[in-house]
Amino acid sequence: QMRSTKDPIRGLERYIEGWGLASADELKVCRSIDLPFYAVNPLYDQSIEKEAKETVNAAVEEAKAAPEPPNDDL
Repeated sequence: QMRSTKDPIRGLERYIEGWGLASADELKVCRSIDLPFYAVNPLYDQSIEKEAKETVNAAVEEAKAAPEPPNDDL
């Protein structure tokens, strides 16, 4: 009972369904194969996700390559 009413993931899924971004069946498929819900939406553009991942990866590499900040800055 509590999981069905208090589960934040299920709550988000209800919003996603209500907004018409994905159907209950699409969300079920996504959960079963660990796929983001928006990947089943016909309006989904993989290039946006790819660009975001590339940006994050580049920032991570830059941070790893940067020198440690001085202790006074911490």
